[in-house]
Amino acid sequence: MDVDVAVGAGDCAMDALLEGLWLHDLLGGPARAALASVCAQVLETVVRHDARAATITVSRPAANPARAELD
Repeated sequence: MDVDVAVGAGDCAMDALLEGLWLHDLLGGPARAALASVCAQVLETVVRHDARAATITVSRPAANPARAELD
């Protein structure tokens, strides 16, 4: 069965945010201290990735996720 699914900017942004935090080992209980003291450069990298994902997603019909374009 084919099902059309629309993913919006918020969904994509949350996915990209979690991915960015995961790539920098900033997710989970053991990473709490590292997350609390994350440097500005890492935070900027994660937020830029997040914003780029949301921007690409809403730039096209049906708000298809931008995963392939982010690699």
